[in-house]
Amino acid sequence: MKWKAALILLLLIALPAQALAAQAEVELKTEPAQPKVGFPHSAQYPSETLITILVKDGSGVPLRGAEVNLEIAHRKSGSIFGTGFPWAEGVTILATKARAPEGRLEFAYIFPIRGDYNAKVEVKPTPDSPAFEPIMREFTLDVGERPESVRNAVLLFGVLFLFGGVVGYVFSKR
Repeated sequence: MKWKAALILLLLIALPAQALAAQAEVELKTEPAQPKVGFPHSAQYPSETLITILVKDGSGVPLRGAEVNLEIAHRKSGSIFGTGFPWAEGVTILATKARAPEGRLEFAYIFPIRGDYNAKVEVKPTPDSPAFEPIMREFTLDVGERPESVRNAVLLFGVLFLFGGVVGYVFSKR
């Protein structure tokens, strides 16, 4: 009988406090699902991307009052065709700390340049939130170029190519 009590006492002492706390889950969603660069504004592709961070406990119930630290950084482009703004590549473009009163943090953001972004989300409990183990997750956001911009660039290069061909033909005949 004494060994059972000693075993139970040992287990209670050995169990870390974090095992008793709820495990938090973090989701990051964007609307539209495939964000685009924010300029120019068009009805089909809005300038703003709605970013939603959901903080839930292990059973899927929103965690009220959690503190959310968010950092969004542009990843350096390794391709030949970079973003066109090399001084902005690899730079942290947003760093903020906010509370998610209902387990949800939502805001609109305009991405300045195309490319991959790394979003680091760290969620911590606050005195007025349920106890849970702090969690840190990283997400990748792929921000594309607007179709209108791609179309306009192709048209510009096509016109320049034709103009160069005509000028070359004219000067070669002289």
